[in-house]
Amino acid sequence: MHDKTQALIVLWEASVRVCGKRLKPLSKIPLPTLERHGHLKLEETTRGELVIMSASTIVRLLRQPRQATGTK
Repeated sequence: MHDKTQALIVLWEASVRVCGKRLKPLSKIPLPTLERHGHLKLEETTRGELVIMSASTIVRLLRQPRQATGTK
């Protein structure tokens, strides 16, 4: 089970570390595939939070992981 930040990081990594503003419209597409292949196991509430999350929240939550990986 993942909390929303951990799940967002997995989604971001699977999306080739695209910026948060670009990740927002793409977020619904890879989630079912990531779950089907066992990369994510999400509760309905967490999945819903990821899908409706704003781009600014995505950017904020990814700030530390981006700095840690040296991604701009």
